Amino acid sequence: MPSTERSSSLRRWSTRLITGLLGAGLLARAMGVLDNLRRVPRRLRRYRTQIGEISASVTGVYRGLTTLPGGPPEDAVRVVWLSDVHNNPVAFSIARALVEQYDAEVVIDTGDIADWGTAYEAPTFAEIGEIDVPYVFIKGNHDGPGTIEALGRHSNVEILDDARMVEVAGLRIVGDADPRFTPDKSTGDDHFGKDRLKQIGTDLAAQIAPLKADIALIHDPIVARQAAGSCPLILSGHSHKRDDRRANGTLLLTQGSSGGAGLRGVRQNPPDPLTVSVLHLDAETKRLHTLDELTFGGLGLTHVTLVRRPVDELGVPRPASEAASSR
Repeated sequence: MPSTERSSSLRRWSTRLITGLLGAGLLARAMGVLDNLRRVPRRLRRYRTQIGEISASVTGVYRGLTTLPGGPPEDAVRVVWLSDVHNNPVAFSIARALVEQYDAEVVIDTGDIADWGTAYEAPTFAEIGEIDVPYVFIKGNHDGPGTIEALGRHSNVEILDDARMVEVAGLRIVGDADPRFTPDKSTGDDHFGKDRLKQIGTDLAAQIAPLKADIALIHDPIVARQAAGSCPLILSGHSHKRDDRRANGTLLLTQGSSGGAGLRGVRQNPPDPLTVSVLHLDAETKRLHTLDELTFGGLGLTHVTLVRRPVDELGVPRPASEAASSR
């Protein structure tokens, strides 16, 4: 699509988004969005170039995998993991490229795909419908009813809530929605204290444990840590910072922002990176064997860094110099 057409499409979408936010009473948010969107056209050419070059970058990284030690089994179940996309459509271009290159069987998203939870943001994640594998999602604190309704229109999307479990690619995956909805501070949901979050995690653990799931999806790491012991592997997001730890026999992994924190990342110079991971799980035991952590340069950048981490290195302190990487 020519840049003039993309600019026109962007203006139409931004107008609808601003109007929708105003209609929802999110005046303060609408003004912030407008300021962010004013910056986008100035980077539109680089943005379009980035989307076009992502597949080439991923291909280059994937070809270097054979040089990394401790490779997973050939028959491993491969899962692409996103979180906290926050309205950045580049994340889904990355997901599609990774699904193709790794021959992944499922994409997992641990929430905050949107920023304000309205239906007007649906165009930013429309590409999900073009991903040729199941897309398993849990609601984050920025995702609202409009988000869930729009996602539900895609036939490949599974939305998990209330400790519902699905079996995808032979994996038993359970998930729960974040109980908060915090696009506008006036909702009061930001006032959840840590004690309340911990209690939510404790209650959730009691629901998950009898299910014998392979993976649990929980948006907030505080809640996830309280659910340790209920499942071998728990994935979370929310903090926009990667983390790995072990507790009560559970490996707890936290993803960074797969959208470089979304539109807000437009304001950063340099832009925030996009973080995505590929999980390799043993086909027989369903336990994690290897984790590939990919970090993509933010808006206008196309470099990719890959760190491959065997499962026995996760959740334990390690010197940064020991990380094996390929650029």
